[in-house]
Amino acid sequence: MHDTLLEAARQLTQPSPNSAAEFDQKRSIIAATASIRLTERPDIEHLVGKPNLPLMDDNCHNFTTFMHSQLHAFSPETLVETCVWAIHVYRARGFDRAFWPANLRTFIHVIEEILSETASREVRPFYEWIQTNLPQLFEAAEAPQEEK
Repeated sequence: MHDTLLEAARQLTQPSPNSAAEFDQKRSIIAATASIRLTERPDIEHLVGKPNLPLMDDNCHNFTTFMHSQLHAFSPETLVETCVWAIHVYRARGFDRAFWPANLRTFIHVIEEILSETASREVRPFYEWIQTNLPQLFEAAEAPQEEK
């Protein structure tokens, strides 16, 4: 499972230094905007559980911090392992599987709105990769430990 995900992740291209720098300059705004939009969803309590709203907000900020590191020093292994770990941990905290597609769609829209066209075009594929590979990431996150 991880081999297939790693092979797919290796197809991503690290953004230019200018696009990565633009993301860095705007990542707090991206995280805050995504968090607000997610919080405004009528189904957010179903997606994360009412007591997990502050955790969801932290997740938005942590997600942009993690993506910052990937945009500067891309590691397919780190991308795959961190995505699998995050899904496992947040599922254990009560997040519904439907949270991740909603979260990624929200981030992609916010990135398109906030970043320049060039930076958006170079950064978006990382979020789209996660979105496209969610079924395999879920499978890996939910596999018994010895199968990982």
